[in-house]
Amino acid sequence: MLTIIIFTNGRYNYLVPLLNDIVQSKVNTNIKVVNYGKNNKKKIKPFLKRKNIEFTTDKINQTFAERFTYYIKKIKTKYAWFIGDDDRVETKYLKPLISFLESKNNSGFALNYSSFYKNERIKKNKEILENIKFKPLKLLENIHNLGALSTQIININYFNKISKFLNKKILLNYGYPQVYIALKLIKKFQDWKFIENKIIFYRYGNFQINSENLKVRLNMEFNGYYLPAKEIFGINSKIYKKIFKIIFFKNIFSWLILTIEKIGKNNTKIIISNYHKLIPNDYLVNCIIYLIFIMPINVWSFLKKSKNFYQKII
Repeated sequence: MLTIIIFTNGRYNYLVPLLNDIVQSKVNTNIKVVNYGKNNKKKIKPFLKRKNIEFTTDKINQTFAERFTYYIKKIKTKYAWFIGDDDRVETKYLKPLISFLESKNNSGFALNYSSFYKNERIKKNKEILENIKFKPLKLLENIHNLGALSTQIININYFNKISKFLNKKILLNYGYPQVYIALKLIKKFQDWKFIENKIIFYRYGNFQINSENLKVRLNMEFNGYYLPAKEIFGINSKIYKKIFKIIFFKNIFSWLILTIEKIGKNNTKIIISNYHKLIPNDYLVNCIIYLIFIMPINVWSFLKKSKNFYQKII
């Protein structure tokens, strides 16, 4: 019915609590852990004898997009669920979730989540409902639930129907391949549901702030959302412009401020110039030129020093 895949860079301090979450739920599902970092069998010894958990070692020099694309094509169960190794799951919801999936045949589902910060204690089993609560997915309302790796469950039968029509350049373009796949499925089948129960605990705070990582992050945000949306909906469509606005001001805006503070306005302008083909004409002046050329540095400094600024973006 369901295969759970977890990619990890040898981060056993995060991986072990996640595996404990799943084991404690006593669900009958396949779990595949793909490690592309250092092996430490002592850390995972309690899980090695479990027949439903498979551990495998992967190439270190693959990108996330390459790894994701390879393994989703190998799945034989009805549904696939990729979970970040540093995320957690609400144990009491896993059995109801499996039962819910068994009764449905949708092309995919977006999951709701609670966010938590690095080293923060998770408050589990709060506001647990008896059943899985769901509603039709509204793309503009739930677009953020598609960007997080752990918040999608994809129907492999439907994925196989569209896989040969996927643009490999977009799929492997250092962005978010799961967003591209989800948008393709949503556009074609229009049957995605949004599960309102907060099943995922989504972690913030593992991002290392340096100039190279900031460049990578901007690349992932622009290419991860906008490249798929541009191909599927068209850059001049109303829905693309709305997606652009939502992602820009909720995601990219804060990353731009941090990047400018870290590497300067001139270097940031060079980075932004790489994405000019993804920016609708009526947003170009208002969003990009205003931020880079007009917005005074004291405003950036104010935002940087504000109490919750770093907590929201790292």
